[in-house]
Order: sequence, then C-alpha cells, then structure tokens
Amino acid sequence: MSSPVLYGLLGYPIEHSKSPAFFNTLFSKEGIPARYALFSYKELTDFLAEIERNRDMSGSLAGFNVTSPHKSDIIPYLHALSPEAAELQAVNVVKVKREALTGKVLWYGYNSDVVGFSKLLEHALRQSGNPYVSKALVVGSGGAARSVCYCLKQEGIDYNVVSRTPDAVTNGVSYSSLNEDGVMESYPLIVQCTPLGMTPNISTAPPLPYEKINRRGTIAIDLVYSPEVTRFMALCQEYGAHTFNGDMMLVEQAKEAWRIWKEE
Repeated sequence: MSSPVLYGLLGYPIEHSKSPAFFNTLFSKEGIPARYALFSYKELTDFLAEIERNRDMSGSLAGFNVTSPHKSDIIPYLHALSPEAAELQAVNVVKVKREALTGKVLWYGYNSDVVGFSKLLEHALRQSGNPYVSKALVVGSGGAARSVCYCLKQEGIDYNVVSRTPDAVTNGVSYSSLNEDGVMESYPLIVQCTPLGMTPNISTAPPLPYEKINRRGTIAIDLVYSPEVTRFMALCQEYGAHTFNGDMMLVEQAKEAWRIWKEE
C-alpha cells in the first residue's frame, strides 16, 4: 500500500503552527489521501539531509510551506521561482514536481504572503472604518516585511520600514527617529512583521513609542497569530488603535498554497 501524499511546514520554531490542523482537517473532510506534517529544522541543511536519507519522505513529498528562518535560504535549492517570489527573494510555498520520463525531482518556489496580506489589509481597512490610508510604517525587514511592502506598493500606499539597519533597506528609518515630534503620529497604518511576541515569547514587542500613536483611527496589524492578542496589539490598543492579528492572512495563505499544489 502506497504512502499518503505528504505536505508540511518547514521552519523553526513552528510547534505553535495552526497549519497541520487546517490542512489535515481539509484532507479528512475531502477524503484526500494526504497528511500535513511539521518539518522543524533550525538548519536548512538538516532538512535537506533528511530528504536525501528518508526515501519514504522524499518519495511522497508533494509540497511544503516555508516560514522563518528559511524563506530566503531555500531559494538556491529551487528550480524556478514565481514572479513575486523572484522579486521579493522570499519563498513560502514549494511545489514538488517529478519529470515523467526521468523521475527527476524539481522544486518550484512561490510566495503566497502577498495574497494573504492583501486579504488581511482589505479586511482591516474595512473593519476599522478607515478604508483609505496613504502612509504606513512597516516594522521589520525580513521576508514577510518585503511581501508587505510589495503589497503596499501595489495598493499605492507610501511606506517606511523601521529597522535596526535602516540604511540597508529601501525607505528605511531608525527606531530612534520615531521619537521625533510628529513622526509616529503620521502613520495611520502600522504593520508588525517580526516574530516578536509570538508564542512562546509572548511578552516581547518591538521597541516603538506606542504613546505617540495617533489616536484618531490608527490601524495596527500584527502578522503574528499566536497568541490571539499579542503584546504589540495590546500596547497599540492601549493608545486607541484598531488592531488585527495575522490569523486571516494565515488562512488565505493556506488556501493559496493548496491552489498552487493542486494545479497541474
């Protein structure tokens, strides 16, 4: 009897992930002979070595999601990238294909963060009653942040990226600059893209001057979805912001990943 088709999530740490529950429920409901597992590897080379060693795993693997810290590290091992993944240099969906004649295994990289964040942003703007914003502050400069910036650019929203290395990123600003008069207040949208505050390190949050948030309808989005209310969100709420976590983005990313994996 052949093994079920294997999907999974590659990253570290990922024990908090909701992806297995989402996909395994989908597989069970639809009668799909597949399972979704966690590939918890701090070092990408260890995952690649396991793929090489474990023939059952490599033979049944049809695709996997990628999260921190491997969204960029995985790229050299991919056969091709989607346009979004190529521009962002960040991959969070890998589709495994096998050549019919040779059986050669090829990995293709995609980025579903853009689709996921677009849906979340649309929801946040609508729910907050502030459907039009012209400026955003993006916290962090990793793969998720690049996807957010890509989406904001598509939506015509100007943005700055606050980073500890502002000179290394486009539109970068320093954390200290946010303390200057009128700076923090000028951002009607704040998007938190770092792992700070994620389970189990729930007491952490970016070092922002939260007390300077504009109390008139600021929207604060945290891409973290566990816990449901992060420390960043709680601090923003304290100073009057409308807050949203990353749960909707996760669901929309998962839907997009499944669409990619199902396509021939």
